[in-house]
Amino acid sequence: MIVQKNSENGSVLILIFVAIVLFAALSFTVGNMMRGGDTGSIGDEKGALNAGEVIDYGRKLRQAVQSIRISNSCTDTDISFNNATIAGYAHTPVVSDKCKVFHTDGGAMLLVPSPAEINGGTDWAFGGRLEVDDVGTDCGAGTTCTELYAVLEDIKLPVCSAINDKLGITTPSGAPPQQNDAVSFTKFIGDYTWQEDIEDSAGDDVLKGKLAGCTETSAGGSYFFYQVLIVR
Repeated sequence: MIVQKNSENGSVLILIFVAIVLFAALSFTVGNMMRGGDTGSIGDEKGALNAGEVIDYGRKLRQAVQSIRISNSCTDTDISFNNATIAGYAHTPVVSDKCKVFHTDGGAMLLVPSPAEINGGTDWAFGGRLEVDDVGTDCGAGTTCTELYAVLEDIKLPVCSAINDKLGITTPSGAPPQQNDAVSFTKFIGDYTWQEDIEDSAGDDVLKGKLAGCTETSAGGSYFFYQVLIVR
């Protein structure tokens, strides 16, 4: 019996020793990562996850808008983004709740705040005054055939680049395309008056026909994601 106890004690000591060695190896690996040994791969992976989150939410918004158009017979001008969080989206005259993207009787979407690591926490915006080249009818200045879209401004560059990678949008330089002209994001309350096109200044046409993408403002240094919700 004494020999058996000594054997058991020895086994326990071996297990403890192995656990200490494994813990030390893990601590060394994590330490290297924290010191920058693998920060590039970690950053790329995080950027890809954030990009997927932005793209997925944009697609869900598009699906919600399409659903209320078909199921609730809402016209293009009736679509409403009125919500209890962000002011300025109330239609005049007031539209039915069934045409509101963020109402339970309408699209039943939740207005999800953007994490600070994606764009510093800037809210999603919704507009109808921009035209995407080769999406729907290209009419130009002074017309009303612009798209309905969602926009997320101030996207951080690594996230913007990851978004375009996922969407298959590439430029010769590898950087996000830059806008040809200044773009403003007037809140949508039923107005489709043209303000500007979404097109890249380099003439590479990488955004032509794209329902979604991430692009740099004409002033440079700031990036935004757009998702077309209704092609017009």
